[in-house]
Amino acid sequence: MKVNNLVINNAEAASSIWMEFTDRYKACLPPSELSNKKGTEYIPEPSDKEAAMSPVLIPSENYSPEVRHLVNNREVKMSRNLQRLKLLEEALETRNWDADILKNEGYIYEAMTLFNSGKISQQQMYTLLDRYQLIHDKASNYQISQTYDILNEEGSFTEQAEKTLLPAISKFINTDEHKESFRLLIKTLPASEQIFYTSSTGKNVPSSKEFFSSILLEADVLYLTKNNEFLFLSAGAYDAANIAAYGVNEYIRFMRKLGELNVGDIEEGIKFHARYGATSYPGSPSYKVHGNETTTAMEATEHDKFHSSIMSRVPNNILYAFEHMKTIARTSLNMRWSKEIWEWTDLPIELFIYMERLKLVQPLIDRFNKKNDGVKNKEDIVDFSEENKSEIDALGPVISPYFGSLYYMSLNYPDDLRKTFSKPSNELTDKELTEIFCHIITFGFNYAKDNMKGSYLFTYINNITLLGAIVLLDMFFNADKWKEFHIDPQYLLGKSLEENSSPLKYCLDLIKEIEPIIRDDDPKIKALTTYLFLKLACKDNKNIEKHLSQIKELHDLMLANQDTLKNFTFSKISKSSKENNNLVILTFNKENCLHWNINKFKEMISKLNTSNARQLPSLNTLGLREGSFFKNGNVINSNSEKSSSNFTERDRNKINFEGNNQSLRTHLSSSTGSPSANGMFAPLETLSSLLDKHINSNYGSHLAEKKKLNTITNHLKKLDLSQGEHMEEFEQCYRKAYDHLKTLIVTRSKTSNKVNEFEVTKDILSLFFSVLENTDRNHELMRERSNIKTLTYYDIEKVQQPSFTS
Repeated sequence: MKVNNLVINNAEAASSIWMEFTDRYKACLPPSELSNKKGTEYIPEPSDKEAAMSPVLIPSENYSPEVRHLVNNREVKMSRNLQRLKLLEEALETRNWDADILKNEGYIYEAMTLFNSGKISQQQMYTLLDRYQLIHDKASNYQISQTYDILNEEGSFTEQAEKTLLPAISKFINTDEHKESFRLLIKTLPASEQIFYTSSTGKNVPSSKEFFSSILLEADVLYLTKNNEFLFLSAGAYDAANIAAYGVNEYIRFMRKLGELNVGDIEEGIKFHARYGATSYPGSPSYKVHGNETTTAMEATEHDKFHSSIMSRVPNNILYAFEHMKTIARTSLNMRWSKEIWEWTDLPIELFIYMERLKLVQPLIDRFNKKNDGVKNKEDIVDFSEENKSEIDALGPVISPYFGSLYYMSLNYPDDLRKTFSKPSNELTDKELTEIFCHIITFGFNYAKDNMKGSYLFTYINNITLLGAIVLLDMFFNADKWKEFHIDPQYLLGKSLEENSSPLKYCLDLIKEIEPIIRDDDPKIKALTTYLFLKLACKDNKNIEKHLSQIKELHDLMLANQDTLKNFTFSKISKSSKENNNLVILTFNKENCLHWNINKFKEMISKLNTSNARQLPSLNTLGLREGSFFKNGNVINSNSEKSSSNFTERDRNKINFEGNNQSLRTHLSSSTGSPSANGMFAPLETLSSLLDKHINSNYGSHLAEKKKLNTITNHLKKLDLSQGEHMEEFEQCYRKAYDHLKTLIVTRSKTSNKVNEFEVTKDILSLFFSVLENTDRNHELMRERSNIKTLTYYDIEKVQQPSFTS
């Protein structure tokens, strides 16, 4: 568990912490200029008594930023009854939770008015909403039983807090320092927030799996007292407990919003170090958790609070690593959401809960090992559980059913590892943090399907996913980025298939074997090549050389037929599929081709290439005359005739192209088809020289793509087209240059002049065609060029991006 080493020693320090906490979350509020300031200061008293009795819908322009954040793009009703507003304000100031006004659910309208006017805090409003949900939910038959003070008049914990509250939260408020910090933080809260309260379980049967509350109890987010009542903290007390346990910077705050939340809402909150959760208000829609129709409003809120609790346990750097993984996935797939991306957002990392449970049962495990002399069979564990049932049951309902599972889990998580999990985040070394990250990846989702259980990157038992391959590629080529999160790839666990069901280091090291052939690849080719190689190597680690040979052969075929890859698209498995919902796959004609073997891939790519060859346009339909080439957006023919492109004069004036003052045609035609003085084919020498200039002038800030383009120019210098040789290699150079230039325009050039870069790209591509014309050979490549004359930047942005589906 992520532990806080911050100790609060006095009330002044506690007040300072609360100021820091409040300021931290102002960033997520809407801009104050969206609100009518006068409207937030008061709501005028109605003209007659009848109108005063009914709440009224208040226009959103009269909402404070805090209210606007809470109502979640809705307009809500508020009270204009000054008498009731005064009664509620007095009840909160005196901590009189037995006041008549708080016995009826209608108080929530006065609460919203006071909140909008700045008379009560955000935490006070959250607490009033939580209690409203219990009173309002008649179907569930919840009843608030009792409200208790946490501190007495002297500022010490009350007897009831010592007896009931502190044991309930002992899993994270478990040291004297934590308790003292918690006490001081409570003491500086408004009086109405210095409380906890209990309620009946209503129609719930907490021990029954039919009720969602049983899951929340197992997750240690909902508390059950010895009297079989639910226990709740005020919103302020809940924040105080988490700050004391984790610290302001590590606590992922639980913040409420009205109605149903979508995945975008959840992601937005995480950007502000918060977990947004559903809450109820008159007129707001109900919120079902995981499609569960029986979920109560209270359970929906507590479910979202569970995610806040889980994420607060996870070191921030690991949270940042998961955010980076989402960026990798979205950039690689052009897909906003998938099952993997959502899970990396939602992060139900239950491993931390199990580590805490292991600590509780360790004395019993030690006793079992001593009694059974290390014998580990199921019958022994069952017998031991029966013999010690009362002691195990005393540990609570979240422990007693799982002693056997926890025992076997303890074998994989020795004491030294558990100590690492319990260290404060700022005391973890890079090696320790990397190990924690690996264990999170391996453990995955405890509740997931068998074939997904065990990993956030790999399917069950060493079977890698496509996104797993993509993330490992990023670790390999961008290790320094991961080191920013203090996750160092050299410390990855899983060096062999036998060591770990998620063999991260094993797979990362294997990428070294294919690095020379994939380094400059199109992202789709790189991902598919890596995925297929790692999949083979994970299934059979005895024949790596054989797998490598197969992959190289397929890779060469893909490079030679890159146009066919547009027929393969990244997709999500549909919810109707019997496979895992929404996992990212590669499809061909809606078929999951990740099930194909190498030979099937080769067969399909060859078939597609044959089919495409039959559809190539004739020379007369290409829009370019023999011998024409481009300069500054114009087609220059051999008779110096010009024809304008679709670009305006204003666009052309932006072009920074070093060949402006000298005809490219002159450059190329001045050299014959014979070798130059240094033995090179002269047009290629000129082409590579011009490419170098244009790359350095126009793409110098894009270091990765510049390096790839420079590799191509260096390769061009080694070719000889004078006798018709090396044509296939020349074609590969052209296609790689085309792809890298396209990448620059479409995805990388976010801060530069895209139209300018597009024009330069057209000129560079025309150089390749001019070289071919100087060979006096009608090579097939000449027939494939698109109508560059009429192509615009907007066309390339629309047409030439990979055709992904989501």
